[in-house]
Amino acid sequence: MKNTFKIILSSLCLIAGLSFSSCKNDKEDSSKDVAEDQNKTEFNDNKQDKNNAQFVVDVAAANYYEIGLSKYAADRSATKDVKDMAHMIVRDHGIALNDLKTVAAHNSISIPNEDTARVNDKIRSWRDKKQSDFEKAYIDEMVNEHKNAVDKLEKGANGDVNNNDVTAWINSTLPVVRTHLQKFTDMQKMMK
Repeated sequence: MKNTFKIILSSLCLIAGLSFSSCKNDKEDSSKDVAEDQNKTEFNDNKQDKNNAQFVVDVAAANYYEIGLSKYAADRSATKDVKDMAHMIVRDHGIALNDLKTVAAHNSISIPNEDTARVNDKIRSWRDKKQSDFEKAYIDEMVNEHKNAVDKLEKGANGDVNNNDVTAWINSTLPVVRTHLQKFTDMQKMMK
């Protein structure tokens, strides 16, 4: 009887350990994490190339995040202006992301292919909001994300990035992101 109990207890501990281990690995192996690990291996000997790669990974992840949230906003929003902005973000950031993928491929930089977990977490936090509260939360998030993006892109343009292809992408993308920030900021002011 004691041996049977020990076997059952050991089996339960093993199953619990494997379950926790697999949950941990799913969390750790996000698309962004995988890209970062691949770039560390690829650019192990060159700090500047690693920095360039990390910049590209971060910007790609930000684009996926904004696209995912904007797709949700385009579907959920009842306000024409919010829907129109959400569609514009999906379109413009989709173009920027595709161009960034080309730059990344040309420079052997791995990038994430999604930002599903972060998008889903944010959407879950919005699900129970009233329509007007949701739209305000979306606009506030887009203002915050675009401020961060402008800051990151400006730093990249001013020397944080040392890659001609990435710098050219920054120079073509930054004016669009600034325009988005201005439009979202204007919308934010009107909602207060």
